[in-house]
Amino acid sequence: MNMKAKMIFLAGIFVLCSCKHQNGRMDLCADISTDKIDNLVDEENPNEDIDSIENFDLFYAKFERDSIFQISRIVFPLKGFCSNFVDEYNEMKHQDTVTDFYIINNEDFYLKKGSWQYIPPINTSNTDLVITVTREERNVSVSISSKTVNFLMIYEFKVIDSKWMLVYYVDSFL
Repeated sequence: MNMKAKMIFLAGIFVLCSCKHQNGRMDLCADISTDKIDNLVDEENPNEDIDSIENFDLFYAKFERDSIFQISRIVFPLKGFCSNFVDEYNEMKHQDTVTDFYIINNEDFYLKKGSWQYIPPINTSNTDLVITVTREERNVSVSISSKTVNFLMIYEFKVIDSKWMLVYYVDSFL
């Protein structure tokens, strides 16, 4: 066996040995701690001065128009749901699953960074849309639905380290 083949073989053994096992099976979600994400999202910094929090309206205007800024202000894996994966979710929701695009953990759905697609600005002059914004000091929820099509989109933003971050997202054709 040549040196390159040995290195590949040893790397494969290392990967297999470093997987965590649970109940006699490899746990694919062992290293994806969605609990840590949920805790990060739920924690508030008691030392954070309200005046140091960025202005939500300025943040949201940039979030809608700048694809690079948008992805930089999302907490991944992003909890919520995406209708693109509804069939997979219905089939796999009762078992923890990790793919290139999403994670299912305890029946909660999380989008991975690689599956995020830039969402351009919503045409707020469209009279078919119903847009509801609920604001709290450190949380803002934006809900967008249609009067004619069974469509719902929800963004939930939360302040983390004085910056607004998207922490929950749903897009669903009902």
